[in-house]
Amino acid sequence: MNRIVGGSEARPHSFPWQVQLKLYYTKVLYHTCGGSIIEPSAGEKNGSDLILTAAHCLYDRGKWSSPETLKVVAGVHDVANPLEPSQRVIRVKRYQAGSYNKYTFENDIALLLLGAVAAYSNHVSPVCLPENGEALPRHVPCFVTGWGADGEYGKASNLLKQVEVPVLPQSMCWQNASPEKTLCAGFMRGKKDACLGDSGSALVCKIGKKYVQYGIVSFGHGCGKKHYPGVYTRVSHYVQFIRKAEAKLLNE
Repeated sequence: MNRIVGGSEARPHSFPWQVQLKLYYTKVLYHTCGGSIIEPSAGEKNGSDLILTAAHCLYDRGKWSSPETLKVVAGVHDVANPLEPSQRVIRVKRYQAGSYNKYTFENDIALLLLGAVAAYSNHVSPVCLPENGEALPRHVPCFVTGWGADGEYGKASNLLKQVEVPVLPQSMCWQNASPEKTLCAGFMRGKKDACLGDSGSALVCKIGKKYVQYGIVSFGHGCGKKHYPGVYTRVSHYVQFIRKAEAKLLNE
């Protein structure tokens, strides 16, 4: 279910919090999901070792992935070009995935602690988080990004893509989505959505001059289907979880 349809190539490094999550399988490193760099609660100004993603990205073939099998690539636009000078590949030290339910996708959120700091630059910087319990924005531009497929049976993209999708009223969200823990974004007519390989990436909205992450790509019914907007983990519901998970990761 690692889930951009109807989108376009993003301007390189215009979403500098976007990272690629890769997983070793049979000794080969594969793209699995996206994620976002968030700022440590201590307010570190030089870099971050915290990545927000979807919990289901870490649950592979019936078991939780070992941190040793995971890598994060920061500062990347073209995932097929490892010689991009801005790229930094960092191992995952450990992670917290909370009480994720693999059957319902409830609590589909995880925090990764990296083995090294991703230094801030013009190509690498954190996304802002909402306040705990903050209401969802209305009538502001919101975007989801990723290297996922351009359709349900399409091919993944080597270049980071973006698509603008509105956050929808909960009444327009389909029944499988928890109103407190998820949000829906997209169009009831379909055609614009996240898709396979975009899971874990951020849904961000432009609030004034900054971008705030309100969602994490979680699940959907296909990609870009009519009457089935994408379902995202509602980040504002999990701000306390994020900070508690950070404290646990740093103290283990």
